[in-house]
Amino acid sequence: MSWFLEGKLPKTCLLQGIKRLDCLRFCHADVFEEIEKSQGHDFHRLNSVASMLGTSLTAVKKLISPTEGGLLLMTVEPAVSGKLAGSAYVSAAEIERFKAEYLTPGLVGRTFGVNWTVVRRILKQQGVEPVADPKLLGVWVYRRRDVLSVASYLVAEQPSPASIRSDSFKAVSPSGFFDKKDEKGETG
Repeated sequence: MSWFLEGKLPKTCLLQGIKRLDCLRFCHADVFEEIEKSQGHDFHRLNSVASMLGTSLTAVKKLISPTEGGLLLMTVEPAVSGKLAGSAYVSAAEIERFKAEYLTPGLVGRTFGVNWTVVRRILKQQGVEPVADPKLLGVWVYRRRDVLSVASYLVAEQPSPASIRSDSFKAVSPSGFFDKKDEKGETG
C-alpha cells in the first residue's frame, strides 16, 4: 500500500471508479519491479548459507569471523545491506566462490549420495586434511581439488539399488498396522 501511496505503482487503476481499497487493481509488473528494487540484492542470511553449505549456523558464523579462525567466507558490507533485517549477509557470488574452492562433508555427501560421516571417514583414510582445525571452525572444510582427487572412493561408497531390500518399503495398511495378531492368527 505504501508503494501505491508514494506513487510507485503508476499503472494501478480503480475498478468501476469506486474509491475503495477492495476496488484497486494493481499491475503485477509494477509490483514485481518494486519488489526487485526493494530487495536489490542476491544476499542470503546465515541460516540459508548454512543450509546451502550443508553445515550448521554456528559453523557459518565461525567461517565469517576473523577471530574464530575463519574468514573463508566474506559477508556483505553493512552499508550495502543496511536496510535488511539481520546482522550479516553473504552474497550468492561469495557462496559460489566458496564452493568453487572449498567443500564441506555435507556438500560432498549431497553430491555423491553418501552420508557426511562416510565422507569424513574416506577423506581421512585417503589422507585428505581439512584446511583449518575443525575444532576451531566447527566444521570440516576441505579444498575442492583434494576432495575431487579421491572422488572414486566416494563413488564406490554409494549404495547400489540391489543392496536396498525390496521389502524395506512395503506399504502398511492402517487396519493392518493397528490389528495385532498373535501366533495363532487371533486378533487381540
